[in-house]
Amino acid sequence: MIEKIKLIDALIAHELPASEFLVVNSAWLAMLGIRINGDLDMIMSSRLRAERFADIPVDSSFGLPGPLERRLRVQAQNHRYGQMFGARDLDDVITNHGIEIDGLRFIEPRFYFEATALNVLAKRAEMSSAPMWARWHHRLRHKHERDLRALNRFFAAGRQHQAWLSVVAPEQWSGPTFAEMVPNAPRV
Repeated sequence: MIEKIKLIDALIAHELPASEFLVVNSAWLAMLGIRINGDLDMIMSSRLRAERFADIPVDSSFGLPGPLERRLRVQAQNHRYGQMFGARDLDDVITNHGIEIDGLRFIEPRFYFEATALNVLAKRAEMSSAPMWARWHHRLRHKHERDLRALNRFFAAGRQHQAWLSVVAPEQWSGPTFAEMVPNAPRV
């Protein structure tokens, strides 16, 4: 399934130790057949970051060096995933919330889906004072809104029960905000 992810070969070519990072964000949407990812994001352990990228401040995101530096993105060490679902930090997420698919490790989808739902709520709040036409225009065009609608259709069709997705436990699919906004999402 990882062959559906744009830039995955470039990431593999960096030969990062698999236990020290997780692929995150829209890579899930690509694997699920919802949309093509534009870039490829990851979170990296503090140890790997200190060993290979010590010159980059931990509160900054950065691109892996090379011709695709702007597309292969490492999230900052203070990324919100480190505070979600009882995690202590990103190292805890990498150790305890990864799912292996085709030899690569991915963050549990609930982290990305929940963050997407929270992004949509924040954008809706921001747009609440805009004129009505602007709100509707934004809602139809905002990629996270579209992603939530597509995920709702994905779950409504029962596509999460495909054999290759058996590595994802029911509780790893959904968080509370996401489940509220996507009526067909699995509930725990």
